[in-house]
Amino acid sequence: MAVRWPRQIQHDSKPRTQFHHCNDLVPTIYDLIGITPPESVHGVHQDPIDGISFAYSFDDPDAEGRLKTQYFEIMGSRSIYHDGWVASAFGPKVPWTRPDPAIFQWTPDDDTWE
Repeated sequence: MAVRWPRQIQHDSKPRTQFHHCNDLVPTIYDLIGITPPESVHGVHQDPIDGISFAYSFDDPDAEGRLKTQYFEIMGSRSIYHDGWVASAFGPKVPWTRPDPAIFQWTPDDDTWE
């Protein structure tokens, strides 16, 4: 991902190595423009926003990463990142293939974690 904001971020050519996920985008934008997420919208209670701001890395390329743990899940495949380590289990369906009837016999308890 590339971030460019000439009025607020000084350009440098050093890549950032802190781990972040797409659910950190909204907290980062809210952080940068000073918005506190509403507790309710039109009377409907809002769930807390997942993710954390990565704005801290804009001015400090060597800052220690603040996102320590992140869980991912899609189509039965799961993965968890924690402090530089990743464990993953491949699920029953590859996203770009047609469903296999064997999917109905799949149980996540039998998946192999790597």
